[in-house]
Amino acid sequence: METSHQFLFGSEGTESQAAPCSRKQFFNALDSGLIGVILRISFGRFRFLLPEYWYRMKYKTVHDWLDYYIHRDSTTHMDKVALPGGNIDYTKKKESVAQCLMDQTDDMEYVRSQVLQTMFAAREKTAILISNAIFLLARHPAIWQKLREEMILYPDRDELFTYDNIMSFTYVQNILNEGMLESCSDSNGRFVTCTANSG
Repeated sequence: METSHQFLFGSEGTESQAAPCSRKQFFNALDSGLIGVILRISFGRFRFLLPEYWYRMKYKTVHDWLDYYIHRDSTTHMDKVALPGGNIDYTKKKESVAQCLMDQTDDMEYVRSQVLQTMFAAREKTAILISNAIFLLARHPAIWQKLREEMILYPDRDELFTYDNIMSFTYVQNILNEGMLESCSDSNGRFVTCTANSG
């Protein structure tokens, strides 16, 4: 979440005591809200039977948390630019999704919606990639064994699990790339084969 927080809001992922709720409460509300969306779609024209207050409360928790961080980080990340005559101009840095969106529109609901959509993508992609990679490794024991050997032979295993070292570890990168390309699961649980056009 720390990396996603930096990308989405432009600040470190440390929790603020002034936030309307904790990060754990936010994610619980987000998951419950998604269940509410699924139920409303499933019930169709009978969705009036669902307790509206329950999912509206979850949506409000999610919206309040996002609004807090979008507003906080858009006002705290400023560049001081000295102008002729001794005046100072404060210019917003474009370091995050939220800040870039706020430079384009004053519609905070739109900004919040786009940040939330980006958060969905960041959240699901990692889980899908890891599960696909493990699935493929389980089906190819020789590759799994070679990965184990490569990791055992790595010069400094204590430093292996840093961003730079993982990115430079070619064998792991190849496995992750295969996880993205070879096995994609759709919403019905069927497997679709996606082959890369290698020329």
